[in-house]
Amino acid sequence: MQLTQMRLRIKAIETIKKITNAMRLISMSMHMRLNHKIPLMQNYKKELLYILNILQSHSSDIKTDNILNPPTGTPEKILIIIVGSQKGLSGTFNSSLFRFFEKHESFENASFIAVGKKSVDYIKKHSEVTQGYNVFNFQNLDKITREIYNIIMQADPIYTNVFCYSNYSKGFLTQLPHKTALIPLQLDNEAQKFTPQEDYLWPQDPNKILDTLTKEYLKLTLQTILFESLIAEQAARFQSMDNATRNANELLENMTRQYNKLRQTKITKEISEISSSL
Repeated sequence: MQLTQMRLRIKAIETIKKITNAMRLISMSMHMRLNHKIPLMQNYKKELLYILNILQSHSSDIKTDNILNPPTGTPEKILIIIVGSQKGLSGTFNSSLFRFFEKHESFENASFIAVGKKSVDYIKKHSEVTQGYNVFNFQNLDKITREIYNIIMQADPIYTNVFCYSNYSKGFLTQLPHKTALIPLQLDNEAQKFTPQEDYLWPQDPNKILDTLTKEYLKLTLQTILFESLIAEQAARFQSMDNATRNANELLENMTRQYNKLRQTKITKEISEISSSL
């Protein structure tokens, strides 16, 4: 009876190992596919920042107060976006993000947009969800980006502060939560290091160009945040499934060893009983 139970347990562990190993391989494949695309977004963002900084330094007459930089005195209205994962089995990917959020924010006096089923479930336990996206993957990333962007731009009254909490990969083995301020819009000053060699002739009003490009920058920043979260999620899931597969291997070795010892003991006992009866 004991041998039968151990044999069934070994088979169950072998089945679990096959599943975790398959998920490990899928996560690695998805991570590699997504990671190849991020340099394109970073290059586009760098060029956009370069033009934005040139525009800002072009003339002191350019106005920067708009929906992305609300004027002083605008009634406070806060929107918080939390980007988690659609699926589980990703270690502390979501729990560390939620702990990080609770250290920096509260659930009072703010509207919430939750991306990923885990985030939707988390927010619903503490507050109301203005907009929730249970399904979050690469296929609907652009759609989610457009819808969140439209929510921000069409808000009446306008949002004075928009913050986004998400994970990013500091390295393949390290995923860290971070906070990004989308409104007021904070432009990266990296592009200011590059001084244009010639004056630019703007065919349109620089104010209109700046307004259009800042909106494009907001949308690109939001898309980059979502994209980086997907990459970090796949890396976290790979690590989780890799650890599970390794643990299954060790457990199988120990269980097989115990099974063989118990089986050998039983065989020896039966041989002794047969020998003693002769």
